[in-house]
This record gives sequence, structure tokens and C-alpha cells, in this order.
Amino acid sequence: MTANRTPRPHRLPVLTLLAALTVPFAAHAITLGGFQIQARGAQSLNLETGRTDLPQGGTATDAAHGLTLQGRTMSYEAGRSLRATGVTIRTAGGGNLRADTVTYDVPGGRLDANGHLAFQNSALKDLTARTVRLDTRSGAVVATGGVTARTPALKADRVVVLDGGKLVLLSGNYTLTSAGTRYAKAGSRAVLLLNGTNGRQTATATPPAAVLARFAPYLN
Repeated sequence: MTANRTPRPHRLPVLTLLAALTVPFAAHAITLGGFQIQARGAQSLNLETGRTDLPQGGTATDAAHGLTLQGRTMSYEAGRSLRATGVTIRTAGGGNLRADTVTYDVPGGRLDANGHLAFQNSALKDLTARTVRLDTRSGAVVATGGVTARTPALKADRVVVLDGGKLVLLSGNYTLTSAGTRYAKAGSRAVLLLNGTNGRQTATATPPAAVLARFAPYLN
């Protein structure tokens, strides 16, 4: 007597399953948290993670805030985040930032840059730091950790740039040399304000309270 056997379910190879979860599609512009993203080549959507990869990179433009990001590679999750490598960013105030990697937090409107950083605008040249954050809503640039710049020659724990470079605040331990004058102070609460709103840059270690209040959200 032969017992009835239940046929075993057919199992797809792991590679086949993974391939089925990734759907390639042609390049087209999409909108992500205010950014219009244009891929250089084909894109692929991972159905399991919801992440779209742009292996040939692309350009993300935030016209409302005058921000343009170009990446060698790029990936994004709609409504959540964007990541890019080999990045060049142009800001509304004429700033230019280069970074190895960038992560954009869509809900928070924050763009964090890391690795071989270089930033410059009308007020600062060849600024480097451990990390640089851009607030896409306010346009603030926040450089943190071992910050240095060639022009003006400065070192600081943190540098915050507002109004496209018209207002620059050095925070924490700092030194700055400009027009033959050297400024230096130590301490976590030390600040130096560079104010170029009147077309001529001035420096003060005792900024007006109203001006200092504008920097408060970026000093924590």
C-alpha cells in the first residue's frame, strides 16, 4: 500500500526573489520634500524597502529655497530621506558645498554633509569641518567640529552662517585674524559675530541680543 504524499511547495531561488523585489524604470523627474529630482540614468525601486536607487546619480533642485544638489550616486525614500555621494551643493546665497556623502531628512528639512567637506560663499573661503548641516527652510549653514577657513583665517568649534553670509557667528573656542587684527577666546559660550549687512564686515564678541537670538536654534 502506497501512502499519499503531499507535494512540497516549489521554492524560488533567493536571487530570483531579490530580483523580483527590485523594479527598474526609466528616468523621470519626481518631487521629494520640495526637491525636484532628475536622474541621469535608469532608476530602480526596491519594493521591500521603498527605496529608489539612482546608480548614475542625478540633480535635486529646490527652486523655492534656491538649492541645487548634484550627486554621483543617489537614493531616496519618498517622504522620508534622500542620500547622495560625490556631492556638490549650490545655495541661494551663492554658497558652494562639496562633500563625500549627504543625507537629507525630508520631514525635518535638514541636510547633513560629511567627508572631505569644503564650503565657501561671499564671506568665507575654503571652510572645512567635521560636519556641515544645511537648514533648507531657513538657509542656515552650520559647520561643526574642528572648523577652519582660509579667508578669513579662523578656527572655531562651530560656525553658523545666516542670510547668505551677511551674518557669521563663531561659537566655542575660536581664533580669527582679519585685516591685521586677531580675535581669540576660549570657552563653550564664547562667540564672535561677523556682520556684513552694511556692505562692510565688522567683528564683535558682544553681539546684540536680538541678533544672537537668531543663532540660538543652531548652537545646541
